[in-house]
Amino acid sequence: MTVDGLVLLLEKFAVLWAMSVLFILVVICKSNYGASARHTYARTCLAHEKTMTWYKMTLVRSIKLKHFYVD
Repeated sequence: MTVDGLVLLLEKFAVLWAMSVLFILVVICKSNYGASARHTYARTCLAHEKTMTWYKMTLVRSIKLKHFYVD
């Protein structure tokens, strides 16, 4: 497998992973729980939001590296 093929595979996995995590977070964050549970899930959602931001930046970096090596 070439480097381009590996990067393409990782990009597809990244998009699939991000979409599945986002769907789960929407379900958890929008559910109707008690006040203490809402506080717990709010902290969880904030942590996952930071993780998703980091993951999106990593994905952007990988795409930039891919274009750097292709050009």
